[in-house]
Amino acid sequence: AAVAAAPNVTFTPPAKDKEDDYLACDEYKKRGTADKNGIVRFRHANGKKYFVWYDKEGNVLLRSEGFTTNADLERELNAMLSRRKDDKNYEVIERNGYRIRVLRDEKGREVGRSCLEKIQAAAAVAAPVTAAAAAAVPKTVAAKVKVEEPVVASTSNFKWWWLLPLLLIPLFFLVRGCDGCQKETAAVETPAVVPPVADLVDTAEVASAPAVVCDCNAGTDVVFKLPKDITPKSLTKLGTNPEFGNSHGLTGAQFYEKIANAAKNNSVDKKFLDRIFTGMGYANGFADATPDMFSEVTLTPGTIGNMGKSKQHLTVYAVLNTTGLDLEAFKIKSANGCDLHFMKTCGNHFFFCPN
Repeated sequence: AAVAAAPNVTFTPPAKDKEDDYLACDEYKKRGTADKNGIVRFRHANGKKYFVWYDKEGNVLLRSEGFTTNADLERELNAMLSRRKDDKNYEVIERNGYRIRVLRDEKGREVGRSCLEKIQAAAAVAAPVTAAAAAAVPKTVAAKVKVEEPVVASTSNFKWWWLLPLLLIPLFFLVRGCDGCQKETAAVETPAVVPPVADLVDTAEVASAPAVVCDCNAGTDVVFKLPKDITPKSLTKLGTNPEFGNSHGLTGAQFYEKIANAAKNNSVDKKFLDRIFTGMGYANGFADATPDMFSEVTLTPGTIGNMGKSKQHLTVYAVLNTTGLDLEAFKIKSANGCDLHFMKTCGNHFFFCPN
């Protein structure tokens, strides 16, 4: 559902506007598939967590500040979800022909804001005289002079021709008075250029950060440490010694929920997940995981790496000689370039050097 038009309420923001706490609007676009509420959660390269509310076409309706923990993000998101559909909860910042809609909670605290919108100017009541209309005026007058000429001549011997200069005088001023009509029209039709609102939106382009490359030989954890001079075990079938179990039919976000529940209910699983997320460069372990980090991929037969086995999360060096569904996996985006996979058939982890 789209946000209803905000009421006409304006206020003057403080010297340090809240926009400083948000990313530029482009950073919230195309962040993944929204859930049933139109929400996508994501982790930014700056290390903070954000959420965004999209409409059905994928346009940004509201965006969040950055959070350091999942708990803080979920608390703010719940406040936004409970308030977003009531017009009276919105206020508007207007400045220099632009506006931003701000959603507030019951205490007046900001819980989200829209992207910058240009305020549409009201249409002019009367259009200026066009050059075509101006040009038509003298033709009409001239036509009347031509029609009246035989009437005057036919009714008397009055020498009407001496009146001709008098008739031409108003005709001259009509034509003369339209000088510059076309120029005036062009000036009105040219749209005014509205300067950007520098104090509301950071207009500087965000430079793309260089891709992080995994140092495959520096791993200290057994999962990320690839053995040398060892023949990998050939795997032709998966599922005989599952780790998190068959996960075909799940999306990346749903698999995240599956292992999150496992971590919540099983200390062995939690310890393992904290360990591997730390190995992927996340300082807080699995607490830094978000659903948007998980995507669905199909691996290449013959890939060599460390494959998990059993619910005790053991690891074996193996070559993936499987086909079909046994090549499908979930990919977890790392912070240090060492992405990890979980095979859909068995839920077993699989690390291989991406370089």
